[in-house]
Amino acid sequence: MAYCLKKIIVICLLLMCLGMTSAHTTAAVIPVVRVSPAAGTYDVGDEVLVEIWVDNVTELYGADIQMTFSSYNMTVLDGDPALPGVQVTPSYDLLLPDLVIKKVADNQLGTIWYGVTQLNPTPPASGSGILFSFKVSITRPLAGEIVIVEQTLADRNGVTIPADVQNAAYQIPGIGKLFLPLISEALSVP
Repeated sequence: MAYCLKKIIVICLLLMCLGMTSAHTTAAVIPVVRVSPAAGTYDVGDEVLVEIWVDNVTELYGADIQMTFSSYNMTVLDGDPALPGVQVTPSYDLLLPDLVIKKVADNQLGTIWYGVTQLNPTPPASGSGILFSFKVSITRPLAGEIVIVEQTLADRNGVTIPADVQNAAYQIPGIGKLFLPLISEALSVP
């Protein structure tokens, strides 16, 4: 009887361990839409390549990303001067931009809007990669930021894929060294 009870306890413990292991391995990973670089210190006049990434996504077929940036000290540089307005640059890293709906930046309002979808028969994208990129020129000192204010990731059927967001904050120190004239008082010797 004691042997049978020990055997049942061992089997129950094994089943519990297997249950915990399978629950742990099947936990869903939430995709992240992020700005890269997420932080940095830049000087006035610097040009910084900014990439918008999506990490750990499955079955991605379309993306709609709306952002704001500190237009008082950053200017988005035009990625396609042949088109009117200021353009950001689509990436072919993860999601193929078969149909680009929006890829514009407004330096007056400090906004960026990027909307893209794949078209059939392109298969859905899974994994991590760059959605689009742009360069900013640092125009004035002060802290600046790039914020994803709205993001929608969708699968082939238009079903929203939930995702977290990681924004960016940059430090832009003053204009550099400041040299002041040296004023001294002449010493009088008695």
